[in-house]
Amino acid sequence: MPAPAFFPLPVTRVEVELTEACNLRCAFCYNSCAPRESRDPEGILHRLADAGVMELIFTGGEPALHSRFPALLKLAGSLFARVMVQSNGTLFATAQALDVLRQNAVFCVNFSLHGPEAVHDALVGRPGSFAETRAALEHAVRAGIRAASNLVLNSRNARPDVLRETVDILAATGCEEMTITRFIPTGLGKDKPLQLGADAFISALRVLVEATDSRGIALLLANSAPACQLPQDLQHLCNRCSFGHDKFYIDVQGQVMVCGMGRHVLGNLLETPLCDVLHGADLYARYRTLAHLPEKCRACPMLEDCGGGCRAAAFARANEIDAEDVLLG
Repeated sequence: MPAPAFFPLPVTRVEVELTEACNLRCAFCYNSCAPRESRDPEGILHRLADAGVMELIFTGGEPALHSRFPALLKLAGSLFARVMVQSNGTLFATAQALDVLRQNAVFCVNFSLHGPEAVHDALVGRPGSFAETRAALEHAVRAGIRAASNLVLNSRNARPDVLRETVDILAATGCEEMTITRFIPTGLGKDKPLQLGADAFISALRVLVEATDSRGIALLLANSAPACQLPQDLQHLCNRCSFGHDKFYIDVQGQVMVCGMGRHVLGNLLETPLCDVLHGADLYARYRTLAHLPEKCRACPMLEDCGGGCRAAAFARANEIDAEDVLLG
């Protein structure tokens, strides 16, 4: 297949996986939790800066477990306009531990809280994790760091009472932003019976919209859902995913991936400049021409709202990147 006959779009945001290691064992995790660190994170950061990337997100695994995490935060702050950290929060449970984020002017943190104490600790596989993550959110808010919290919505935390209590807990910490990630059966979560049917997913979203609105918390659906399968009152939550267009993911080996959940490799940043990786990747060409979507999505009047839904979810369901993203009945 010949290289695409166009120049790649500017890349605005990249997620960099510092390590696959994690101190938790979340039932829904899309990663492998292998004890591997990024083999040349400094090289990755410099190459991304050379490519004009504006925003960088450190992720994992648990990024704070990387042996050079503070130094990498400092370097990233010198190279990028915005640096963010996605973490389970357990290693930032004290004000002193959080200083590394404050001192390096991290733009935003997202500490995952997946329910009230019993639900959260059962999902992440370690007692005491809820208290640590809650403390990390409180310390971040007090330190003046923009703090959001992610909840992976699944069959074990989607009850209305659980969701309302979770929102109440976030409000008590001072957190003003909540992201919701649809569970996708991949990585450690591949064979877990955690998926929600369409009716349960829609009901959970309605509960979350009402609860966050009443608490003044902004709600974002982090991975896209197909707008055509949502009722009109929830279609405003659809977030057209730009992974594969102007956002990408770099794993611990330097592999450039469309996103962390789909794990589709475009090339290796440590071997090839980012622009050349994209210019030579057939899959990137498919994204640019919308050939990564099913035909019905390309012709849909709601395409601008949801971008055809989540490609990682479609692939997990049908093993094809251009399959339809279906909210299961």
